[in-house]
Amino acid sequence: MNKVKRVGLFISKDNEYNKEIYRGAYEACQELNCELIIFFGGTIDNNSDEFESISNYQKTIVYAFAKKMSLDFLLIPPTTICRTQKKLREQFIHFFDLPVIILNSMMDGYSYVCYDNRKGVKEAVDYMIEKCHCQHIGMLTAYKDSQGSSQRFKAYQESLKEHNLEYHSDYVLYVSNY
Repeated sequence: MNKVKRVGLFISKDNEYNKEIYRGAYEACQELNCELIIFFGGTIDNNSDEFESISNYQKTIVYAFAKKMSLDFLLIPPTTICRTQKKLREQFIHFFDLPVIILNSMMDGYSYVCYDNRKGVKEAVDYMIEKCHCQHIGMLTAYKDSQGSSQRFKAYQESLKEHNLEYHSDYVLYVSNY
C-alpha cells in the first residue's frame, strides 16, 4: 500500500489572495490523493533582517511546527509571509530541512510555481479594450515594490500604449493587503 503524501502550505492570513492559493492547493491535493495541512502563521517582518527574533516568536513557532509533522514537502509563498525583506525571506525558507516549493516568487535552488503576471494582465486589458470597447481602465494592485505588482503594472501600461490610450496615474490604486 502506498503512503499518502503530506503537503504543508503556509498562509500568512485569511484574505482573498490566500484563499485562492489554498483553494488551488486543496484541489491539487485532492486530484493527487495527498493530505494538505495548512499553517496560519502570520507575517514575519522586522527591521533587523533576522528571521528568528523574539518579536516573531509567536509566528515562527507555528511555522516551525511544520518541521515536526512528517511532511513530504512544503508550499511556501514567501512574499506574503516576509513582505519587506528579501534577506528575511531567504532565511525563512532555509529554516526548513525538507523539500520546499516556492509560490509566486523565484528563489535560487528551489522549485517554484509563478503566475505569468505580464501575460495575464495584458490579455485582460486587451480584452477590455478590443472586445468590450472600454476607454477608461483602472488597475488595483499591491504595493509598488512587489515583483508581481511591478510586472502587472508594466503590462497594464504596455497594453494601454499599444491601443493608443492615455495612461492616468489616478486610475491606479495601490493596496498593501491586495
